Amino acid sequence: MTPISALMTPAPLPIDAEQNLAEALQRMDMLGCRHLPVVTGARLAGMLSETQILRYLMEHPGATPGDVLVTQAMGHAFAVSPETPAAVVARAMIERRLDAAAVMDQGHVAGMFTPTDAVRALAEREPDEKPAPATSEWPRRILCGIDFSAGSKNAARAALDLAHLSHGTVTLFHAFDLPISAIDAGEAAAAALGPIERETDAMLQALRRELEQQAGPSIQLAHGLGSAAETILRHARDHGFEMIVVGTHGRSGLRRVFLGSVAENVLRHAPCPVLVVRRGD
Repeated sequence: MTPISALMTPAPLPIDAEQNLAEALQRMDMLGCRHLPVVTGARLAGMLSETQILRYLMEHPGATPGDVLVTQAMGHAFAVSPETPAAVVARAMIERRLDAAAVMDQGHVAGMFTPTDAVRALAEREPDEKPAPATSEWPRRILCGIDFSAGSKNAARAALDLAHLSHGTVTLFHAFDLPISAIDAGEAAAAALGPIERETDAMLQALRRELEQQAGPSIQLAHGLGSAAETILRHARDHGFEMIVVGTHGRSGLRRVFLGSVAENVLRHAPCPVLVVRRGD
């Protein structure tokens, strides 16, 4: 079995539990990571991720990153030894719904293991290696919101990587609103809708052709009428998707906590797990 040390990312500098979220975000920016081990003295105290920071700030509207201590937003620590089999670690993370594990070596954080590391290991697999067997523990039906930006295309690639794990499918979904002039026109709305649908279909098909160059999961296409977040959520509920993947526009520094109205609303109201992918990830 592959040990977790072969797949982990070397540990970023840990952050003290009594530092604030602004300092944590600055460190994540500097190191180019999305997770930090949290320590109290030399002891591992917890784990902190961008998602946990976002969730805390969403649940406490008056809070600002500079006023919130890391210990207030961090999650539980999950520590494993470097020799622990990667499959055992991944299974434990799924069962406990954790998004990171700390690899501890002689009392020090030697590395971090996250779903991104698992996807990277899959992407780097040699072409003649057999694909991993499908498992019901990974989502089989993934909905990916597409606005044709670089961020959403990166999200689509991440969705395809995840679908490899379950031999599942990815649906590329674009939401659009009618122009206000067409809505005001009443019966003329249908005439305005046709060209928009045709253009959307053509753009989705072009994106599918681009993504299909990397052989893998089946790619399906869909679109809906309405505001982006609301329409994505409705489509996910109506069609029983098991995961939603959305992209952001690559904000840096403290601004990246606020993912934008679409990603934030999807994350807040989704009926299933959500993966938010930054443009640079």
